[in-house]
Amino acid sequence: MDLVWVFVVFVAGFALIAMLIGVERRDRRLKEQQSKGAQIPAATMFQSGQIEEDVKTTPAGNICIFLLIVTIVISVIIFGVAGTVFGQIEAGLLLISGTLLFGMGIAFGRERSYRVYQIEAARPPPIPEPDHSELSSIERARKVAR
Repeated sequence: MDLVWVFVVFVAGFALIAMLIGVERRDRRLKEQQSKGAQIPAATMFQSGQIEEDVKTTPAGNICIFLLIVTIVISVIIFGVAGTVFGQIEAGLLLISGTLLFGMGIAFGRERSYRVYQIEAARPPPIPEPDHSELSSIERARKVAR
């Protein structure tokens, strides 16, 4: 039974690592598309701009991710090996404290940057002002016709 928990933790750890690698690859691909001059979508009727947010994990955040995984693995191993209830309580406290500490490190270990694009909506051409010379020629034509 104890080996099952260890196996579950390792599988979850590998799944988390694979997910992080996939997210990094996706972010890299999106940045390459942006650098190649990706088109900014056209404005809708009520939209005057677009804000793009770029979130990167800092090296300290990556260290906290690693330490969180190690803490979870160690606490599950201690819980499985513990012979008494107090050992299991110790493993639970280790899991809770490590998750809080390194989880906050992951949350704060992110770097955000923003790009703001001003979008001008396509507007209809301006209506030309009436030409008064045409009106006066119409009035002259009416006077001549009388």
